[in-house]
Amino acid sequence: WMDPFLPLALYNIIKHGYANMKKSLVTGSYHHPRGIFYGGSKLQQSNKLLSTFLQKELDVEQVDRVGLVDVHTGLGPKGFDTIMTHNDEKSSHNDRDVLISILQDNNLDIEKHIAAFGKEISAASGYDDVVGTVKGGIGSLFSNAKEAILLTQEFGTVNPIFVSRALREENAAYWHAPGMRIGAAQRVRGAFYLHNDPQWKADIVTRGADVFWKMFKYLESNEYS
Repeated sequence: WMDPFLPLALYNIIKHGYANMKKSLVTGSYHHPRGIFYGGSKLQQSNKLLSTFLQKELDVEQVDRVGLVDVHTGLGPKGFDTIMTHNDEKSSHNDRDVLISILQDNNLDIEKHIAAFGKEISAASGYDDVVGTVKGGIGSLFSNAKEAILLTQEFGTVNPIFVSRALREENAAYWHAPGMRIGAAQRVRGAFYLHNDPQWKADIVTRGADVFWKMFKYLESNEYS
């Protein structure tokens, strides 16, 4: 039996365009509970726990400088990080020039790494209508902050078609073939985490730490400015 996913995916990409197909997937839904990326009816436990912890340990209403990096894997060229930003407000964390100055690096063209949610021809394409980003989630706790850098850092792994196929297989196994779910879940992990690729691991640690510490130093220096 041949899985029709790849020929159907190719057909629909040709018919509707890659950007539209990707957008239809990552946007998810709130009306099909068994579908991929169902938005759910309540916050996930991990989000609730982090929110509760931050509100317990910090006076979030008094925080005047905050930096948050939501780290993802799966989209974009292997090992390449796309720094996704919001473009719906005129504030420091949406100012592309400010962000470039914060993250500038003599060893790479940082402008190629920065993209607004929804920007075409990047890992951020298709995300313009997505809800639940760091800004609307944990970032909303710090609404009084004068300086807020809210980013999503996405590291590429494998071709997005194979990422989609792995997610589709795991979803189908969960609902219709529980006995096959472990194998399907392992393939999902393989699409998002390149366990046997030490260079990929080194790249994400290096770039992740670089973005974090540059953001930290920028916010720390502004405390005394």
